[in-house]
Amino acid sequence: MDDIYLVYKNTFQADGYVEIIGNYLGYNIAKIQKCYIDNRINISKLKPLIIRKELALAWSFADSYDLKLSIKLNTNIAEQMNDKLSEQQNLNLESKGKVKYDLSEEEIKLAVEFHKLILYKIIEDRFSEKFLELSIYNSDLEKASWIAQRKEAESSSSEPKPVLSLLAAGRGISLNQMIDKVKAKISQHDLLVADLLTEEQKLKSEVKSCKTIADCHRLRHLKFGISMSGKQMQDENIQISPATLKITF
Repeated sequence: MDDIYLVYKNTFQADGYVEIIGNYLGYNIAKIQKCYIDNRINISKLKPLIIRKELALAWSFADSYDLKLSIKLNTNIAEQMNDKLSEQQNLNLESKGKVKYDLSEEEIKLAVEFHKLILYKIIEDRFSEKFLELSIYNSDLEKASWIAQRKEAESSSSEPKPVLSLLAAGRGISLNQMIDKVKAKISQHDLLVADLLTEEQKLKSEVKSCKTIADCHRLRHLKFGISMSGKQMQDENIQISPATLKITF
């Protein structure tokens, strides 16, 4: 079995066998060495994405707008890119402490794919929170009754409705009034969910349309509150300053 590579939100606390190899936009990129992989590991609490090795390592050059990577001696990036450097580049790294590396076409594709993965993850996590907020003011006890309430409200008039009958009696209203209230709540909730899903899918479509690293950085800048480089802002004549950036969803 090979090492496992994963991405998870950096607010989660991982166990010692999870080795963090990088961090990008608030997410840890990590690996679990194969010697630790047995039935004792538990990573479900991290809610991770499991990804292949070459994609995990793309975190190190995902910010390379100019398609060049500055590698400094004795860093994670230097260790991860060691086998990609020529003999002369390794000598320069040792003697000068840093070296410039030109990304290959394959690495550029990996950087774009990595960006999409992270941006999708950010979107999904944001909208999962928004979905939970729809019921933030409802108790766990009330939520436990929702399935039964919906089933009874949508059933035919001839079928018994014990849950709604009890709730109606407790509120001092008729069963029909209770059914109408539940149906109205169901309709309102479903529309709110549909609105969130529509917005989420629209953002994902924008991410999917990115073809280059520059495209990814532009979308990050305009929608995700993460500044592009000064060079790209100048090249594209973008006036929005990093100080005014914010997540727009």
